[in-house]
Amino acid sequence: MALGSIKTIANAERFNEMILPLLWTEIRLYSLPDMLAARFRLYLNTLPGVEQAITYFFFVMGAAFLAASVYKFLTSKTDRSYNTRWIEDDLVLNIEKKLSSYKPEKRASMTAKELEVYFSSLVTPLNQELCPDDEEA
Repeated sequence: MALGSIKTIANAERFNEMILPLLWTEIRLYSLPDMLAARFRLYLNTLPGVEQAITYFFFVMGAAFLAASVYKFLTSKTDRSYNTRWIEDDLVLNIEKKLSSYKPEKRASMTAKELEVYFSSLVTPLNQELCPDDEEA
């Protein structure tokens, strides 16, 4: 402890402008253990350089992949033929193939009476009155 001017304090005049050691400790480590020294060299000298090298490597690889993808995209545009069929065309073609392969059961043609009943059932609603209740009112 470094004491300044303490003349004004009673009974402390003899300690005026004095340096008093309060606690003296001496912990000295002249060299680090080998394992700890190797770890410090690794952390402080080697790994920052490795980190910088990895950063540059990934930057160069990213730029190379970007250039390769742009080149592949531009060259694949010229190789394409635009006369390809659409997915919907394939879907319609598949449905038509399935329908053409479908063979319904053959049935004998309708008799004259059946045809007459069928066509009259189609025409009958046109001959009927649609709202018979409105005319009565």
